[in-house]
Amino acid sequence: MTATTINIDPVDVRSEAFADVMAEYPYPSEVDSLDELPRVVCVASDKGEPFTAQVIGYGSSYRANSHINHDPGTPLEKGERCSGCRWTDTAILRVKTGVEWSAEAGKYMEVAPPQYVLVTLGKTIVPGEQQREMIVWTMDAAEVLRKLFVPTKKHFQRDTAGKSIPPHNAVAFRDAACVDSAFAELLARYETVIPEIGERGVEADPLAGL
Repeated sequence: MTATTINIDPVDVRSEAFADVMAEYPYPSEVDSLDELPRVVCVASDKGEPFTAQVIGYGSSYRANSHINHDPGTPLEKGERCSGCRWTDTAILRVKTGVEWSAEAGKYMEVAPPQYVLVTLGKTIVPGEQQREMIVWTMDAAEVLRKLFVPTKKHFQRDTAGKSIPPHNAVAFRDAACVDSAFAELLARYETVIPEIGERGVEADPLAGL
């Protein structure tokens, strides 16, 4: 089975259009192989060239109707958090860097290591605030794992040298491990510091580490 491409016009990974795509995208943990994940034509910067990728991990700390510390529609006090006003979306994309047709396998096979794109967006609807963005290109899955750690806050229960992986980042990483062997190997080695979460929309510190 060969992955299908679901769009023609590139979608910006920093946009709400990308979040809309993810609302309909299959969970990597619920497919049998990487080939079942659709390909998405994306851009990751204002001037960047389009690229085609599979989203192997996605998590969000957004919680609808969960305004805390203030009344909906009113400003937040300095230092206060609200997962209905501020949240983080994290996506891990996988880009093939080289393929060749394999007569033995009957399909195109990768002949070069894949490239990963980690997208972390600190989103906000608080007046006067702007979205915070981190986009990392790497061929090293371990670099993706390192970037998922953020400074530990008092409500995080797992602590690793002052940093931990918030739940929505753990969701993205664990999904990636279901379809990518490099992530699976890392999960086997470091599972004790990667929270096991049953939900994909989870409470977490919205803008930490961006």
